[in-house]
Amino acid sequence: MLKHRFCLFALTALALPLAAARAQPPDVDDHRWEHHREHCEQLEHEEHELRERLAVVQDREEREHVEHRLHEIAADRDLQCRRD
Repeated sequence: MLKHRFCLFALTALALPLAAARAQPPDVDDHRWEHHREHCEQLEHEEHELRERLAVVQDREEREHVEHRLHEIAADRDLQCRRD
């Protein structure tokens, strides 16, 4: 039992610095990183809103418009933001 606890502790101790290292690339200053993070959060929020809207929209043309916008936002997130 003690061996398992130690392994869990060791894995957690290794995972936390790795997660922190992924959080901000070392070559990006704080202001640019904050702007980038906010931009990605906005894209994520917009994608979520569009998915909710898509679930209830009835009109075919509006549905196509929402689907198109959703694909654009998802593509932007894939290119610009990490999804860890």
